Amino acid sequence: MCSLGGSAFMLLTAMAFDRYVAICRPMRYAALVSPRTVKAVLLFCWLLPATMVLIIVLLAVCQPLCRSNINRLYCDVYSLNRLSCGGNAAQMSDVFAIFISIATVLLPVIFVLFSYSSILYVSLCRTRGSSSKALRTCLPHLLVFLNYRKHRIIYSQQSPYSL
Repeated sequence: MCSLGGSAFMLLTAMAFDRYVAICRPMRYAALVSPRTVKAVLLFCWLLPATMVLIIVLLAVCQPLCRSNINRLYCDVYSLNRLSCGGNAAQMSDVFAIFISIATVLLPVIFVLFSYSSILYVSLCRTRGSSSKALRTCLPHLLVFLNYRKHRIIYSQQSPYSL
């Protein structure tokens, strides 16, 4: 779930970058968004969260367990850390989970907010026709992003290190 969620945020960020370059830097679009660049960004969007989650799961699985009762409907890394005896591995796993949340959720959110505020500024400064086209292009993506963010906030109320 975290890998999929992190990948979704990273992909939404890649889409925001694409729209930012297309609207705010249209003359540089062909140079910045080549097929090779798109492939590399998509690969990064899928592999970075998957690798980070794999590391955190390996850290959690290697810990000795002192308890056996999970007070949730499902088992996640946070629950496994709470079942462990503690120690450095549990603390390292918690710190790395916070790092994962920041890298795959918080930084993309900041970039999306920056890119869409720049797009809004550029759209308001241009002619009415081009600004309405830019806003119509970006509005569905922004609604998906905000909807997904709302669901992540609800999920984060259950897990202390999910943003």
